[in-house]
Amino acid sequence: MILTVGRLVGAEDRARTLVGEYEQRLAERAHGPKRGQLVLACTSSEWCDPMVSGIRWVSELIEAVGGDDISQTAPDAPWPRDRQVAPDEVIARRPESVLARWCGKPFDRFAFEARSGFDDLPAVRSGGVHEVDPSIILQPGPAFADRTA
Repeated sequence: MILTVGRLVGAEDRARTLVGEYEQRLAERAHGPKRGQLVLACTSSEWCDPMVSGIRWVSELIEAVGGDDISQTAPDAPWPRDRQVAPDEVIARRPESVLARWCGKPFDRFAFEARSGFDDLPAVRSGGVHEVDPSIILQPGPAFADRTA
């Protein structure tokens, strides 16, 4: 999109430079899952249940660093109610990492891990449940590359 806007306003060279800088920053910070690792990307909006999968660009970020987003039941569905992920589906897929973000309040790791059967998930056993800052993951754009951490 940066390239498109750059072309539209007659600043294609500047846009290409900016995109190149973002790509370089992302490559330098790539600490993603190992190739083929199963990842659950879930979100909720001020609640613990139901779990909701991330939207398309979240899955694309996971895939870009080599992971397999197991939660993508309906990634193009715009409404959270259409992207719900059942706990038994998570248990069956056995994610090695969990990326979680809740809108409106901090992620409650205890509530997530306390679900029946979740104590045996590889991600829970290995400490692979991670909260992701919602300000950088719930909307597409360069904010992800701009973060210093």
